This record gives sequence, structure tokens and C-alpha cells, in this order.
Amino acid sequence: MEEFAFGPTASRKVLGCLNEAMFALCHEFEHPRFSSVTELEDYFATFIYRATQYQPPHELAVKLFTASNSVSNGNVHQTN
Repeated sequence: MEEFAFGPTASRKVLGCLNEAMFALCHEFEHPRFSSVTELEDYFATFIYRATQYQPPHELAVKLFTASNSVSNGNVHQTN
């Protein structure tokens, strides 16, 4: 097993997506437009992640952690 830690993101794209998700979800609770969680989920999947080419923040975070781990081990790994 390896140790790991959580900390603030260095990626402004991830932070922007998370902030937009929070804002949209809060707005949705105050002024519901969707009749089901599935419709709300579809909205999030198609709208708020366009800053990361529709890549959900959790997937982008995994790529960034992988890249960070490669750099800390002496291997330079570039992600797009």
C-alpha cells in the first residue's frame, strides 16, 4: 500500500468545473427544471464540463494525479 494525500488542485480547469457544478446544482435545487435525477445528470454531462472537452473532473483528476506521480518519480509524462 502507498500513502497518498489530498490537497488543493493546481488545475484551474478542474476548479472551474467543480465551481460551475456547485453553482448549477444549487440553482437547480432552488428552481428545478428537470423531472428526474437522470435528466439532471444528463445536463451536467453535456454542459458544465466543456472547459475540459466534456471530460468529468474526476477523470481529469486521475490523469493529473498520474502525471504528477510520474514527474515525482523522475519520469516526465505529459497529458493533453
